[in-house]
Amino acid sequence: MKSNKIITANGSSVIKPVGYTKEQQALQLNHIQAWNENEQRLGDRIGVDATQGFSADVNIFTGNAATVPHDAFGQWAAGGIDIKRSMLGIFDDLASAVTRSVDIGVIVDYYAKYSDNSNDVNVTLDGRGKAKTDQNTVVYDGTAIPVIDNNVSFGWRQMQTLMRGNGGGLMRDNAMRNKNRHILETRENMALYGFENINVGGSTVYGMLTHPDRNTFTHGITIQSATPKEIKAAVVGTLKACHADNFKSGFTVYMNWDDWFYIASEQDALATGTPTATGALRKTIEQELLQLPGVDRIVASDSVPVDTIIALVRDSECVEILDAMPLTQILQFRANTTDEFVFKNMCAQSIQLKSDFKKQMGLAVGSKA
Repeated sequence: MKSNKIITANGSSVIKPVGYTKEQQALQLNHIQAWNENEQRLGDRIGVDATQGFSADVNIFTGNAATVPHDAFGQWAAGGIDIKRSMLGIFDDLASAVTRSVDIGVIVDYYAKYSDNSNDVNVTLDGRGKAKTDQNTVVYDGTAIPVIDNNVSFGWRQMQTLMRGNGGGLMRDNAMRNKNRHILETRENMALYGFENINVGGSTVYGMLTHPDRNTFTHGITIQSATPKEIKAAVVGTLKACHADNFKSGFTVYMNWDDWFYIASEQDALATGTPTATGALRKTIEQELLQLPGVDRIVASDSVPVDTIIALVRDSECVEILDAMPLTQILQFRANTTDEFVFKNMCAQSIQLKSDFKKQMGLAVGSKA
């Protein structure tokens, strides 16, 4: 699966995937080692050399094997065609910059909100004045960290047949990629809409389009038929909604991919710059938007609704990806040689959008209506 790109005034770059911490690596490696040791014991019990992937003694199991994707007399390529998927990018873009590792045992992560002190300041010549002694009020907001998982399984005879080759590995690999993709789509959806059904003592998971403290702006335009001036006004209005909450720089703008393609392709009607042999230089709408004060980047994703402009300060004081376990695969324990092979794909991650004591937030959503 290809990574989406981020667009800045200096060009484009690929979104970097999230890595594992040392503790997460150790957990996964220890699990795989234990699983392999168990499979070795199962093989030893029935006289099969499991270290060779059952290849040497595979006929012990196969006989009239279960149906596989290709005829035994056929020839096929070493690759297959997956279903073409939509372009994601929001969750991974955030995870590449504002990820905070948490222990897998943490179900809810809390952050503190501090109130202001009294505005009691003395101005004297002798310095004998006494200012009021007080302190901040502290409240906490929590974000639940759910486990997102799914399973793919094969019967024990199917696995022996797949291990023979003959294209069977393609089916196994495709099934795992397919399941992984569904988890990636669920994470992307979480970044936008959260999980309303996850609630731990009042702590839930809000997305950028559902957080109750988000700023909103109604621009009233259809982006893909709007003029450059109208689109620029829509983005400026969205940014100003955050300005009112004292967030004025460091914005990443998230847009629908088709909307982004329009602004990246459409040129401003007014020519600017130094004249060339073919006439005056003309900028695209995208280039104009990237020159707005405070706009650092533009990220396009099919997941963002059409005509929606999301402006987010991508900073740990405004948003974090809570990472208890990146996307990984767990092999479930098998007690008997005839047990199914079950591969669990899972991650334990959440988006934590933050507002302050006064419910001010570095997030604004501009929409058509």
